[in-house]
Amino acid sequence: MPTYIKMGHEPRNKSKLTNKAWLINRRGTVVVVRYGCAELSGHTYKKIHWNKGYPSIVSNDFETIEDAKLYIHQQRLRRENHGYTLTKAKIYKHKL
Repeated sequence: MPTYIKMGHEPRNKSKLTNKAWLINRRGTVVVVRYGCAELSGHTYKKIHWNKGYPSIVSNDFETIEDAKLYIHQQRLRRENHGYTLTKAKIYKHKL
């Protein structure tokens, strides 16, 4: 399950800092994309939590497994071109 995270400067925000996370998962021909605001925590800031509890979820159903794999490949390339970096970290639910 590849997880991409983008951290950087966003002049529109009051805090001037933004953390965005993007996660994709495939089960057969169904591709589920989760994205949203994330925050880093822990002693070394390696633990990632979804901000506000839950991410936005988009589910796409394809005709064949090859179409689903092609969609995932295209989305990975798009995230990398938009400045996201691949991480091996797991994203946890936010503690309310």
